[in-house]
Amino acid sequence: MTSSDRVVARRYAKALLQIALKHKRQEKVRKEVADFARLVSERAAVFHHPMIPARRKKALAKDLLRTAAPETLRFIDVLIDKKRILLLPLAAAEFSRLLDEESGKARARVASASALSPAQQAEIKKKLKDFSGKDVELDLKVDPALLGGAVVRMGDWVIDGSLSGRLSRLGRRLSEGAWAGDRP
Repeated sequence: MTSSDRVVARRYAKALLQIALKHKRQEKVRKEVADFARLVSERAAVFHHPMIPARRKKALAKDLLRTAAPETLRFIDVLIDKKRILLLPLAAAEFSRLLDEESGKARARVASASALSPAQQAEIKKKLKDFSGKDVELDLKVDPALLGGAVVRMGDWVIDGSLSGRLSRLGRRLSEGAWAGDRP
């Protein structure tokens, strides 16, 4: 995806957020748009095929989203009409980010070498809240390749407290001659 795709997806997401907030269905719409983005990727051959008419794509979307909010259905219809359905994953992610921003929340992805205990999760949440000033929801993932510690990604921030990250930084310092013993 290009940067212009991101800009267009952000515009669509902002418009959807305004409508969802107006009708007080923002969480329902967030879930539906994210779920439908996954469904579209599973059925990419249909939704991306230029020879399949928009009306068939819309009918399939309505069938897949039987209980969806009218705002979600209209949003999908517009993306199909404008031949922008490829932007749905970007628009869904941007919608979620904008909604979190609107509600004073932040999301952090935490990859750790082993599963985190509830106490460790609470400590990470507290530190991230102190850092960002926002309530933080954690998306947890176990990655044994980290060897130990964790890597936290929140927005544009990356905090690498993993053992593999420390070893990598030490290796760079050694190769750059930053080792204290190398000084004359």
